[in-house]
Amino acid sequence: MIKSLEEILYYKNKNVTQRFCQIRPDAKEEVDLIFDDLKRFLWLVATLEERKQKGEQTPDISFSISMIIMDDMWHAFILWTKQYNEFCQQYLGDFVHHPTEMPIYEQNIKVHNLEETEAMNIFLEGMITVCMEELGEEVTQRWFDYYLKYPASGMH
Repeated sequence: MIKSLEEILYYKNKNVTQRFCQIRPDAKEEVDLIFDDLKRFLWLVATLEERKQKGEQTPDISFSISMIIMDDMWHAFILWTKQYNEFCQQYLGDFVHHPTEMPIYEQNIKVHNLEETEAMNIFLEGMITVCMEELGEEVTQRWFDYYLKYPASGMH
């Protein structure tokens, strides 16, 4: 069972945030906010997957280019494999795998013969909409605009 977002945001892990600061010293001042946003993202992924399993149609969720800083935090968390697994089991009800593909985006290109740019726009539209509905304007603005200030790291 997925815990409430409030409970998930209460979770702290110094190992992860310290490792992240080693990887991304440019984001050190916002490490706690970025970790909270990663937990929001993981909650959203788990919530949408649960709805999908119940037969609801849900958009694909993955990181946009503006969210690379959150992906770096996820990589730092995954390195602490046991702690990441325990977090997922305790707070999200199951292990949340790092996505390697976006089925709806890929389907829009292959089946509907859309250009990559158009398929990406559809993907982003769905993500922005679900973020606004589930997490509100402040989080959505941060994910899709504010975090653009962080360039991609060597991890990507």
